[in-house]
Amino acid sequence: MAVKQKRAAGILCAVAVLASSGGLFVSAQTQQPVGGWAPAGAIGDGRTGAVAVAMKDGTTLIAGGVTNGSPTNSVLLYDPATNALLAAGQLLSARVGHTATALEDGHVLVIGGRVDDSPSGDIELFDPASGGSTLLGQLAQPRSGHAAARLEDGSVVVFGGANADGAVLDTVEHINVSTGIVSAGPNRMVAARASASATTLIDGRVLIAGGTSGSADLRSAELYIPWSQAFEPTHNELSVARSGHTAVLLPHNGGVLIAGGNFNTPFIRYMAELTGRPRPKLLYLPTASADSARGICSSTSASSPRSSRSSSER
Repeated sequence: MAVKQKRAAGILCAVAVLASSGGLFVSAQTQQPVGGWAPAGAIGDGRTGAVAVAMKDGTTLIAGGVTNGSPTNSVLLYDPATNALLAAGQLLSARVGHTATALEDGHVLVIGGRVDDSPSGDIELFDPASGGSTLLGQLAQPRSGHAAARLEDGSVVVFGGANADGAVLDTVEHINVSTGIVSAGPNRMVAARASASATTLIDGRVLIAGGTSGSADLRSAELYIPWSQAFEPTHNELSVARSGHTAVLLPHNGGVLIAGGNFNTPFIRYMAELTGRPRPKLLYLPTASADSARGICSSTSASSPRSSRSSSER
């Protein structure tokens, strides 16, 4: 029972950190079983654009992002047993817009993102035990804002993202974490998308939801079927278009909880064109709408059993 509680706390901490990526925060929070929030230790320098991943031992690893206006390579580890956030090492490069995927052996695969303001193809293997990182390989297409998911066989698949020209991708790359060999997927996604989520379902498929097409945020979602390497659209769309959101698998019913995300991306692009600045500074006042029931949705439409594998291959 203690292990289950620790894992639950780690997942909730990861959601809390990702949800706070809209601004700089110098502390993290965990949700208590009674529904309240409690401080979880100081991060130090505030950071935004970091990635957080729940580890097998119940801890939460936070990697990269931006601190004091510059990308960082620092890695933090939150331990719910001690309620402490501690320095855990460094990545090879400071990066933002990357992914971090926990592997079965306790390592973390850190992929792509923006390094020196350009998309990176780096695939780093971070070891929480030593705090060190090694270069495992390179993506064929450097990208940032992509999604990544670990499959049942231990490999990791990278979906979409954006290239150096800002074009949103519909391509897929498959990473063999044992050998570092990267291979391009034979099929393209149903839709090109960046800042989407990728969640491995109980039956082994991957739900890829939301994101941006480059001109608008998306309500659509699709399924990746690993055994046929094919994609198919889901029957239902998200209740609202969103990108940069959080998606968490619900083990008790096989559904996926999707929450948060960016607001009004087309407006930001409009302001960029209007001001002539690629990254205009905007002052906005958030509303309570993000806290309403409409701001959180749950997907259970992708819950067909593994027995459908044979029909999916036909």
